[in-house]
Amino acid sequence: MAFNLLPIIKLLSKSGSIATTVNNIIRQYNIVKNTAADQKELQKALQLQASINEQLEQQINLLQTALIKLQKSLKTVLYIVFTALLISVAALLIGIL
Repeated sequence: MAFNLLPIIKLLSKSGSIATTVNNIIRQYNIVKNTAADQKELQKALQLQASINEQLEQQINLLQTALIKLQKSLKTVLYIVFTALLISVAALLIGIL
């Protein structure tokens, strides 16, 4: 029995190029799928970062308010100490004279 090899060879060569094309399509699909998954992860990370930024901003505002109050208190203490110093110096001068 004689087989005609030419049609078989043509079929095999076409199936090889089809397999390569299918392999490329599968590779492209995986890249797109991974990119979509990466985008979802990135979106989750951005949402988490926004939440953290909001919390930090609130804490910074609280600290800023506390520091402003502390500064006012320190100014008041400084004025009191300076006044006490002036009274002490005046008392010493009166005591010496």
